[in-house]
Amino acid sequence: MNDNVFLNAALEYAGRGWPVLPLKPWEKAPNGQLVPHGHKDATTDLDLVSVWWTSHPDSNVGVRVGRESDLIVLDIDMHRDDGKAALKTLERERGKLPETYTDETAGNGLHPFFKFPPTLKNAELKRELAPGIDLKHDGYVVMPPSVVNGKAYKNVKDCELAELPPQWVELCKKQEPTYEEWTQVRRAANPNGESFCEQHGLSMSDVLLRPADAKSISGGYLCKHPD
Repeated sequence: MNDNVFLNAALEYAGRGWPVLPLKPWEKAPNGQLVPHGHKDATTDLDLVSVWWTSHPDSNVGVRVGRESDLIVLDIDMHRDDGKAALKTLERERGKLPETYTDETAGNGLHPFFKFPPTLKNAELKRELAPGIDLKHDGYVVMPPSVVNGKAYKNVKDCELAELPPQWVELCKKQEPTYEEWTQVRRAANPNGESFCEQHGLSMSDVLLRPADAKSISGGYLCKHPD
């Protein structure tokens, strides 16, 4: 243990199996000099982590989230919307979330961490669950003791990661448009008779859900037929 709190924290996260990456001092952006590919360069290699924070001791700390790191995080924001109030509403509708590892952000928001649900591995996921609540299922999140705008991130609950309850797992999935919604899209046309997609330069692949394992080919995507 040394006196560099950023290095100590990064080593602790990496020791938990959470891939870490250095961020710019006092900022949220990745330190491009050390991780030119951003969160994709995150690692659990303790030796590399030590090298990063020894050479750049003031770097903030980030942790990669998503399928690769087996982490999914709710970003409960307090900037534009009251995410904490939205969380209470969702808990009344979907059931209370279990106790889990949780950080407080520099903006007084919350980051509860959960195990990435296996049923979501190949699903198209939402970016927002409600006004003020984003779903972090790709990229990275800023971790304690990082400092942004003069305020530090801090841990408020240090415990084992919980699993998302089934009703919350379903909430994370993007939903297929209903027949009525598709009908409205098809009927939306300008005076020249262009379809909604033509009017806005969209193709069907832009608005249809695409399986995560779909392969891009000339003119579209190749998808495996469901068994």
